[in-house]
Amino acid sequence: MADSHKVSSKSGIKRAQFRRVCVLGAGVMGAQIAALLADMGLEVYLLDLKTETSGDSSSHPSSQQGPSQRAVDAINKLKTLKPPPLRSVESLRRIIPGNFTDDMAAVTKCDWVIEAVIEDLEIKKAIHAEIAKYKLPHVPVSTNTSGIPLRYISEDFSEEYLDSFMGIHFFNPPRYMQLVEVISGGGKDELLNQVSWWCLDRLGKDIVYVHDTINFVANRIGVFALCSIIHHAEAMGMNPETVDSLTGKLIGRPSSATFRTMDVVGLDTAAAVASNVYHQLKDDPYHSYYKLPDWVMKLIEQGHCGQK
Repeated sequence: MADSHKVSSKSGIKRAQFRRVCVLGAGVMGAQIAALLADMGLEVYLLDLKTETSGDSSSHPSSQQGPSQRAVDAINKLKTLKPPPLRSVESLRRIIPGNFTDDMAAVTKCDWVIEAVIEDLEIKKAIHAEIAKYKLPHVPVSTNTSGIPLRYISEDFSEEYLDSFMGIHFFNPPRYMQLVEVISGGGKDELLNQVSWWCLDRLGKDIVYVHDTINFVANRIGVFALCSIIHHAEAMGMNPETVDSLTGKLIGRPSSATFRTMDVVGLDTAAAVASNVYHQLKDDPYHSYYKLPDWVMKLIEQGHCGQK
C-alpha cells in the first residue's frame, strides 16, 4: 500500500486527457460513476443489458421504451438519489444510454473503459470478453469490483488485453467517498499511473495502492466491521433501528451507521462482498461472522435490495 501522493511524485508520467469514457453496467455504481465523470465534462456511454420490447426502438432518454431502457432508467434515477450524485443535472446530457447487444462499438470511441457490472465472476469475465472485441490498443480498461481478485477475472485474457487491465475501485457514493483503491492487473505501469494521476488530480481523490487480494483493503476491514456488528446485534436481539442509533455518529462513524450503509450500498452487494471472505478464507478466525442472517438473505431473494 502506498500513500495518495505516489502518482504526483513520479517524473515523466504522461498526463491522461480523457474525453470519452464507456461505463459498462448501469447499476448503483456504474450509473453514479458515469455521473461523476459527466460532471467533469466527459462524454460518457452508459451500457447495460438490452431490454426486449415491441415498442419504440429509440434509446434516447426521452423515449418511454427502447432497447436501452435499463440505462435510460438508471440515468433518470440519478435525478432522485440522495445524496445527489451530480453537481448539476445538466451533466446528464453528456451521458449516452446504450446496451451490450447493439452498442458495444461505443468502446472504440473511448479512451477509458470502466466495467462496473454485478459482483459475479463469470459475468465480469463475459463482459471483458466482449470489451476485448472492440477495445483499441493502449486504452485502459478498469474494473470497479468491490473485492474479486483481478487475477480471477483476467485468467483468460490475451497478453495485449492484460497490458491495459487494472482495478480502479470507487466507493459508494463515488461523488462523496474520497478513497479510490488502485490494483495492478498485471499490465503496464504507464497506463495504471495515467489513470491514477487523473483520479488524483482531476477528481481530487485519495489514491491507495493495494495488493490483489480478496476484498482488497477497505472492504476487507469495512465488511468485517459491518458483519461483526450484525453478528453481535443478532446475539443480543437488537433491531436495526437500535443498531444504527448506536453505531453511527455516536461512536465516530458516518450517520449511515450499519444497516443504512447496507441500504445505500445495496443488500445484494454487501452480501456478495461478505461472501468473498466466507467462501474463500475459511481459516479466518471470524469466518462465521461473514454469513449474513437468513432474514437479510430472504430480503435479497425477494428483490428488496435497498436504495439501489
